[in-house]
Amino acid sequence: MIAKAKAISHGINDLRYITGESQHKKHPEKIYRVLDNLLPSEPDAMGIWNSMQLPLSQHRPIKNSVIRIELSPSPKHTQFYDIEDWQKLWQDFAEEFDKQVITGKDGKVRSCPTNLANSKYSVWLHTESKGEVPHLHAAVCRLDENGNINNDHNIHLRAQRAAERVAKKRGWTTAAQIRNRNIPQVNQDCMEVLRTMQSWSWDEYKNALIRKGYTVHEREDKKGILRGYALMNGNTKYKASELGIGRNLMISKLPATWENCIISQLPSLEIMLPKPFNRQRHIKLILLTIPNIAQTIRISFLMSVLMKARNINSIFRKKYLTVLMTNLITGLLPTVRNLPIWQ
Repeated sequence: MIAKAKAISHGINDLRYITGESQHKKHPEKIYRVLDNLLPSEPDAMGIWNSMQLPLSQHRPIKNSVIRIELSPSPKHTQFYDIEDWQKLWQDFAEEFDKQVITGKDGKVRSCPTNLANSKYSVWLHTESKGEVPHLHAAVCRLDENGNINNDHNIHLRAQRAAERVAKKRGWTTAAQIRNRNIPQVNQDCMEVLRTMQSWSWDEYKNALIRKGYTVHEREDKKGILRGYALMNGNTKYKASELGIGRNLMISKLPATWENCIISQLPSLEIMLPKPFNRQRHIKLILLTIPNIAQTIRISFLMSVLMKARNINSIFRKKYLTVLMTNLITGLLPTVRNLPIWQ
């Protein structure tokens, strides 16, 4: 089950949306009233909004005066739900939402318990989404009936944790379990896209992921420079910083990750540097093994390359040298590989 929450300033527009009165809703007949709390009998969007203004007018102005909440359980858990079942689900969620105390890294309280139970709100069931996944929408007044403000600090975390707790109590698959199970496949899809790209291009990378069924959310700074991205698959969100190995799928590391993918696919000959390295002994062995003068010249050249690269370990921090000279040594590998110096 997934839950989202945010304090918003456009409360009346949100109410029109969740009640189906908005012109953007093409199928208002698939939207149902689930529950009203501390409101008149079945008010419309404007009636709900006017009712919320009564407590708000007695307090200093609050910019984000409404909390918008979305609650989306898995369809397999709610396929036989009636309105009473949806009401019970919301009440369990609101209880878990209210009881949380959110603290910072220093141990200080950042968000005290909220009081949705004693706040005006309206909850509606939507079944008209593209995937036809039933989910709840709620609009909650920021000010409770006691005149206290419902704290919105880290309110998205409060909603996520409440949904996790309700799902665990009911024995449902949690969003975290689904996400952890799917991350390896998301990583694989991203790497497959990078391996098929002929040159690095963010647009090509993004479009390829979209063709695989992901929704790509870009995050830009004030100058319009792309600083990050996240992938959505269904209702599950995957931040780039949480993907890959060593965060190598972050936007700042993607070009280098693409280069590594391309390099790993290039044909190469890995020549192990023998230790200890005795120059005279190796040259004698090569000359005795390969009497042909033309081959000897080519092998001698290759050996000079190797001897100049004796300190390659300190430069590249590797124990081998990758020589992209396949044309130079074509046909010599079967003979050289069997030499005692490589053993």
